Amino acid sequence: MEKILKEERLDLSIDSVPVETHEEALAHRFLGSPTIRVNGLDIEVQARAREDFGLKCRLYQTGGILVGLPDANLIKESLRESLKE
Repeated sequence: MEKILKEERLDLSIDSVPVETHEEALAHRFLGSPTIRVNGLDIEVQARAREDFGLKCRLYQTGGILVGLPDANLIKESLRESLKE
């Protein structure tokens, strides 16, 4: 994440929120690890309506396959969306 912020020349803080219990997962609306949000919004627009919260691994769609980490472009798009607001 720091690398992406540096590439985009953004001086923003990153908050890491540990989620260790099912109750915390529900309280934080946690869709699995890793979940990345920009200004509280999930980087995956279609995931913002999901409600299957819990302690689990999260997968992201990249190039037609499911992978364990989001593509850097998805994060960059979310950052740009946030800056427009």
